[in-house]
Amino acid sequence: MLKKVQGSTETYRHYCDNKNTAYIDTQAGIYLIDVHVYMDCGTRNQPITYCPYCGMDVEKEEIR
Repeated sequence: MLKKVQGSTETYRHYCDNKNTAYIDTQAGIYLIDVHVYMDCGTRNQPITYCPYCGMDVEKEEIR
């Protein structure tokens, strides 16, 4: 699911529906800004399409 990042008008964060908490607890931030999806990898942002933890196509995900 995507949730709007507080204080931003165009940024949403992906939250996995994956029930495996080992992945969820260690997951890097996955964000949708405008129409670009990226994974926050510390010093740089890696463009992605699918969440590596749950396999969801982040651009087509429902916003809540």
